Order: sequence, then C-alpha cells, then structure tokens
Amino acid sequence: FMDFADSDDETSNQYTESITEACEPGKATEECADTITDYLGALSSGTTQPTQKPAAAITSYLDALSSVSEPPAPYAAKKETSAPAVASYLESVTTGEAAPPSPKEVGSYLDALSTGEVKKP
Repeated sequence: FMDFADSDDETSNQYTESITEACEPGKATEECADTITDYLGALSSGTTQPTQKPAAAITSYLDALSSVSEPPAPYAAKKETSAPAVASYLESVTTGEAAPPSPKEVGSYLDALSTGEVKKP
C-alpha cells in the first residue's frame, strides 16, 4: 500500500499515476483493487483530492467486475455501466454531501468482490 503524507497536486498526481499503472481498462486485478483502496483511503483522510482519472479507473474496475457474463437477450442492449453512479458518488464526496468510506471498509469490500463473497454489482 502507498503512503503519501502531503495533500497537494503532486500527491494527487502520484495517486493518478499509480492507479494508471496498476489498473488496466476492462480488467479487475488485485493490484488495481489495492491501489483503488489506497486512493479512496487518501480521499477519506483528506490526504488527496478527487480527480477525474482515478474516478475513470474505478469505474472501469467496477465495470470489469460486473461484466463477467453478458445479460441474456433482450436485456443485452439495455446493459448499463456503473459510471454515472461512481461519478455521482465521487462528486458527493467532493462537495461534502457524502462521507467517504474508511480505507478498511473499501479494502474489505473490494476483497469480498474479488473472492466472490459478495455479489458483483
């Protein structure tokens, strides 16, 4: 896990770079989950500020988790992504309307998703 101490543009850029390196579009890997957990923990603690690139990587990660199998026809054409929900949530955290989750909660949830303990969104 990463540990950045300063809340500034450089810190935000470091998280963005780490997420970009760890998270491949359309793939849900443990490395990506760990990096996302670190980023959300930093958001929760105020160590960094939300930016668009990590939000896109988180959305891609969640979409990869939910795309294990295609929905049966005729629903296939109506398949939606989690992008609007993630963007809305991150915006709520940014404005203070929603409290960010704790790093432990995020890590626990992502671990449960990756092991199949909880149903994928």
